[in-house]
Amino acid sequence: MLSGDLLGLVTLDGGGRLTREGLDLSIPVKGNDMQGLVSLSGAEAIPECSGGFEGVLTLAADFGTGRPWRSELTLDQFSIELADQTLKNLEPVVMHLSGDGFHLDSFFIGDPATESELYLSGLVAFGEAHSLDMRMQASLATDWLTLLLPELGLRSGRFDVLATVEGTLETPRLDGQGTLTNGQVILPGIPHALDNIRGQLLFYPEQVVVDSLQSDFAGGQVRASGLLIPVSENGGFGYQLQMFAENINLRFPEGWLSRGDAELSLASTDEGHILRGNVRLDRAYYLQDVKVSMTQMLRGIFARQRVEIDRAGELETATQLNIVIDGPGALRVRNNLADLRGDIDLVVRGTVANPVLFGRVEVERGGTISYSGTKYTVDQGLVTFANPFAIEPVIDLAASARVREYRVTMSLFGTLDNLNANFSSDPPLADLEVLSLLTTGETNWRGTRSSQSEGETEAAMRATGLLYGQAASLISERTSNLFGFDRVRLEPLTTSSGDLSSARVTVGKQVSRDVFLTYSYDPSTTEEQVIQVEWVFMEGTTLVLTQDGDGSYSADIRWEKTF
Repeated sequence: MLSGDLLGLVTLDGGGRLTREGLDLSIPVKGNDMQGLVSLSGAEAIPECSGGFEGVLTLAADFGTGRPWRSELTLDQFSIELADQTLKNLEPVVMHLSGDGFHLDSFFIGDPATESELYLSGLVAFGEAHSLDMRMQASLATDWLTLLLPELGLRSGRFDVLATVEGTLETPRLDGQGTLTNGQVILPGIPHALDNIRGQLLFYPEQVVVDSLQSDFAGGQVRASGLLIPVSENGGFGYQLQMFAENINLRFPEGWLSRGDAELSLASTDEGHILRGNVRLDRAYYLQDVKVSMTQMLRGIFARQRVEIDRAGELETATQLNIVIDGPGALRVRNNLADLRGDIDLVVRGTVANPVLFGRVEVERGGTISYSGTKYTVDQGLVTFANPFAIEPVIDLAASARVREYRVTMSLFGTLDNLNANFSSDPPLADLEVLSLLTTGETNWRGTRSSQSEGETEAAMRATGLLYGQAASLISERTSNLFGFDRVRLEPLTTSSGDLSSARVTVGKQVSRDVFLTYSYDPSTTEEQVIQVEWVFMEGTTLVLTQDGDGSYSADIRWEKTF
């Protein structure tokens, strides 16, 4: 009878024949120190590994003949737990020792919940190197593959592999092939996932070939191929991958819808990774209505938080970017504040976690923008990116609008934090008069000044009207948001002494794409009620039908031509 503990790992309780001629022992064994059992094979401890086993150890020897010992361990029960995953034996695990090393005769384990299976057989040789000569066949849910390679980020799918395993325990080398099906990768900060990932990997002793890898992404297809090459003795890989994207419809950054193709390469470097290549945009649309001013909309479009990764990991911070984005005629902004077209010519540098832009976006003539309640036609527009430390657009825009009998030109220049706006008119007006015209619809011009005091009084009246107009503009914006009007305007009316007498209220609604309805009235009198319908029946030509407060009607045709 033999009982006790073997190296503190296995409980022994059995017996058999032990004489001078030889021995023949059968010893039941039981244990739960999985890390210790792994160490008997010469392998390093596996983090977060636990489990248990139960079986029979047989020992046989013939001392008279001098034949080597024969030993065999058969485990009828075997389970191993890695993190939150559990694998159990599907057949008895059989192994034995010889003078050459540790033999794994049959190691067939699996996870019925995920239908994962792994079969291993072969030799781990004795000696300092612990060389390998094994055969492997596996069909694993990618949950198990992620435990070994967490940087892959796979959320679902299956990986099938058939290969030989050579090399050493520290640097194993595969020779065979693997197939990935129905995989998924969630991309941080992007509202699209790489779905239905499928492809084939070819394993060679010195490299892994990505023979074909495809995925569905943002309504299009992504293909990749390349090489993975061992670069260190601890199993680390360097890589060079070529990627092609076709007919991608990307909803990123927020509010944008971009469509196009891309040719990119992803390679490892001594510092991390680099992603480079070309993106060809067929379109880049911003169609989302916003309840803010034009400047606030631009701030939202180019705000850093829209293009940064919220929680950047090591992969994002260590991945350098060098991507050329080319989109002639691709830009289209169409919402309640703008109707613009343009060309995109940009280069993305920096890192995935902190990208920066270089290049320019050129806006075509003829587009329209709304600024402080007035709709302007773009004469020229250019947005330049040149800051190597941040995404900081420099705006250079000139646009004009018809306000009453005046043609008002607006020039915007500078960054979003320091945007300068200049206004001029034809026929010419003084600066305050132009601003008053834009704010209240009136120039407050009283004719030739007869004296300096009269001029000062006139300027004070205009300044007062301008301040009232600015306050009314704030009220108008909030009223428009509350009641759903496309245009709400409060125009303060002052007396000859400069006192506020009343305010003209104007509300407007876009009835259809080409028809706009406006109702304007002065609460202090019924004679100032005006209903106006504007119908754009062809480009640049508008029919205006007006009903005045006295019941009379008028019809006008406006024709605009830009030179």
